[in-house]
Amino acid sequence: MKQIKVKVVDWWDNSFDDNFIIKALKKKFEVIESENPDYLIYSVFGYEHLEYDCIRILFIGENIAPDFNICDYAIGMNHIKFEDRYLYYPLFFIYENDLKRAIEKHKIKDISHKTKFCNYIFSNKNSSKIRGDFFEFLNKYKKVDSAGKDRNNINQVLPVEGDAKYNFMKNYKFSIAFENSSTNGYCTEKIIQAFAAGTIPIYWGDKHNPTGGGD
Repeated sequence: MKQIKVKVVDWWDNSFDDNFIIKALKKKFEVIESENPDYLIYSVFGYEHLEYDCIRILFIGENIAPDFNICDYAIGMNHIKFEDRYLYYPLFFIYENDLKRAIEKHKIKDISHKTKFCNYIFSNKNSSKIRGDFFEFLNKYKKVDSAGKDRNNINQVLPVEGDAKYNFMKNYKFSIAFENSSTNGYCTEKIIQAFAAGTIPIYWGDKHNPTGGGD
C-alpha cells in the first residue's frame, strides 16, 4: 500500500483520524499525518493553508466557490466543471446515519400519530434573514418549538446534529429546514435530517437539490 503524507488545517475541528476524507484515503493508502505533507487538506475556517507549499485540496461545506489560484483541487457544492480538479459533493453525504435513515423515508405512510407541530433547530440567527422571518411568521400561526441557540423558546439547547437532535425532531410533523442561502448545488444536511426523523421538511434553498426539495 502506497504511503502518503497528509496534513489537515483550517477545518471545523482538529481531528485527523475522524476526518471523512482521511478515512476515505486510508482505504487505498497508508496515510501518515505530517508537518511536511505531500497533500494538504483544508477548509474555509482560517488561512493556515497559505503557509504550505504542496498539493492543496480544499473542501467547502459552505456556499463559497473555490479559488483555483490557491487550491490545486476542490470538493464543494457549486455546480461547476474544471477538468479533473473539482468534485461536486453535497454536504449531507458526510452525515451517514442521517442519510441511511432518510433513504427509508418512503416507508413512512402516516404521521397523524405525531402530536407536536413544528421544530426549528439552528445555531446562528444572523446566517439567514429569510429563515428567521419565516420562523416568526409561522410561529404567529402556531407555536414552533425552537431548540437551537437561535430564537430558543423551550429552555433547552440542542446540538445541530447527532442523536439528540434526531430524537427531538422525530416527535414533530414538520421541520423548518431552510439553508443559510439559496444557490443551485448548495444542499446541506438540513433537509436530510428532517427526512431522517420522519418529519415533513419545510425547505428553502437549492431548487435543484438531489433530494427532490425546492422552495
